[in-house]
Amino acid sequence: PNEGHTHLLINGKKAARVYGSWFHIGPDMLAEGANDITVTLNANDHSDLQYQGVRIEAKSSVTK
Repeated sequence: PNEGHTHLLINGKKAARVYGSWFHIGPDMLAEGANDITVTLNANDHSDLQYQGVRIEAKSSVTK
């Protein structure tokens, strides 16, 4: 409790909230071609967690 969660964004659109250490991105969640994946750390009120004023996030891209 009170630990927050992550937001999973695919191509800039929020796709899911993630509460565990892994998440399966199904093929139906991806568009054909390149897809930008972003994961952000968020507090319980959904605000972005930040370090020195910069949002804590990880980015990658995958191709379907």
